[in-house]
Amino acid sequence: MAPARISTVCNKSFIGFKITGDKVETRRRTQARLGKLLDEGSVVSLPDLPSSSHPLYGSIMKLRVANSEIKQLERAITSLTKTPLNSVVFVQEDADPEYKLARMVIRRPPNPVWSVRIGEIVHNLRSALDVAVTQLSIGMPKCPPRPEFPIFVIGKTSKQGVQSFERHGHKRIKHFPAPYQTIIVGAQPYHAGNLRYRHPLWLLYELSNADKHNIVTHASMAVAGSEYLFLALPTAIQRDMATFHTNVPFTNG
Repeated sequence: MAPARISTVCNKSFIGFKITGDKVETRRRTQARLGKLLDEGSVVSLPDLPSSSHPLYGSIMKLRVANSEIKQLERAITSLTKTPLNSVVFVQEDADPEYKLARMVIRRPPNPVWSVRIGEIVHNLRSALDVAVTQLSIGMPKCPPRPEFPIFVIGKTSKQGVQSFERHGHKRIKHFPAPYQTIIVGAQPYHAGNLRYRHPLWLLYELSNADKHNIVTHASMAVAGSEYLFLALPTAIQRDMATFHTNVPFTNG
């Protein structure tokens, strides 16, 4: 068994123990780094839609449409999860009274159209980046035939056949002025280290590729088959939280 730290919580009416495994600190550090990566405080507001002659008109239009679709989808998901038709049911198993079964009952499943809407959102977000690079490249010397916004999880490598930004991505933006390149390089997922595969741009890249060949299926459909088995609590504690303040015996196990 892996080593663990045990701390206690004790007062006049309650005795409790908190057991912390050896991997908890590692998970906390990972979550903290992920929190910084997804820090909402760094998100800027949507830019106003410029005139149709502006080089970023198409990108900003796609971005605004995608964000509008995201808000509509969020409202639909919230409505589904809060509907009284969906509930958690506790089933007492007579064959084994020591255990209880918790089952999520879905009487109103997610709308299958969501899959297509998610694909449209992903397409517009990915396309907004490529369109921006394409439009800003117009008239620039040494512009590649098909400019696009590069997204790479590997900065540089000596391994042959491995896609890296240094070898494959930089050539797509090397015609840009240095300030443009700095912005694009700074946004690359490989800067996130061990969290590079959870970087928002890489997730967008993966979803975009998946949606081109397969419909994106929303994971919430899997909830309909989820079951959780856990030890049943003693009857005295099940009644209400007030029984914690009575003389409930503290026994081993």
